[in-house]
Amino acid sequence: MNIPVPTKKGANAKQIGALSHDTIKQLKEWQAEPEKHRPIKTNIAKLDKAFGGIVEGSYVVIGGKDKSGKTTFAQHIATILGISNRGTVKYFLLEEMKKQMAIRAMTRQTPKITRTQIRNLELTDNDFNELEIAANMLENVNLLVDDELNTCKEIIASLTPDIKWIVVDYFQLLGDRLGKNENERLEGISRLILEDRNKTGRTWIVVYQIGIKTGRAHGSNTLYRDADVILQIRTGKEENTEEDVPGSMFIDVLPGRSCPGGAYVEIGFSGAHSRIMDMPKFDAENLTPIQETIFNPQDFIQEEMEINDTETEIDTI
Repeated sequence: MNIPVPTKKGANAKQIGALSHDTIKQLKEWQAEPEKHRPIKTNIAKLDKAFGGIVEGSYVVIGGKDKSGKTTFAQHIATILGISNRGTVKYFLLEEMKKQMAIRAMTRQTPKITRTQIRNLELTDNDFNELEIAANMLENVNLLVDDELNTCKEIIASLTPDIKWIVVDYFQLLGDRLGKNENERLEGISRLILEDRNKTGRTWIVVYQIGIKTGRAHGSNTLYRDADVILQIRTGKEENTEEDVPGSMFIDVLPGRSCPGGAYVEIGFSGAHSRIMDMPKFDAENLTPIQETIFNPQDFIQEEMEINDTETEIDTI
């Protein structure tokens, strides 16, 4: 009986010349089918121009203050990855429940139905028909949603070979007890993510919360050091009053390995629909992108004002 010899850590080291030849061979194979290996576009033209899209095997962080739209944006990215036919996406919710994600997913495809209507059970038969159409479309999105695991070690242990993209929402809520203080704990979690990425080639996308007063994330030095792409979300401000402008979203692409110079783009979104304004819809039958008429930003501002006037409870975005 042949007993397998355990592989020692570091035993896979390779001479640089041989590694270079292997890399050339792989690049030729990839170039034969380039659409299976190129960066995946976000379908937000300004953002794709800024950093080129999501590269397989990268470590992406999406940051923002409370209610800035970071989960809306992360779910958009997860959905795009899920229709790319490039492997399964698994989205780990540490703050919300799976049902809330389903509501977000459906309202982003039903411009006339808001999350407020769903919460208050004010839906017509036509509304239910629209939701069914959205649900049928979502059956073809290769996206799993999990709200039961709350540590990075548990998440990594749960991953199967078909899962190529992981989204964690959000980073600071991971419960791993590592290090003597909070910064050491978060640094240890980031190390676990990097180790899995390097070992398996999986792509990790983590959402993180920015402190209201500091404007930075807890453990942000770790994130800024480790990440390949840092996308930081903020709400547009009225020039004179510094009040938030409803329906506006700025995404700062912070300087990093994928965008050395940094960049920022302005897009619009509707919190009521969990929907990014500059995003094309998808055909329900084959999920191919189709162009839509871009909404007037003033429509979004008016919509948000009406919702805020009638709501007594505001969902976390």
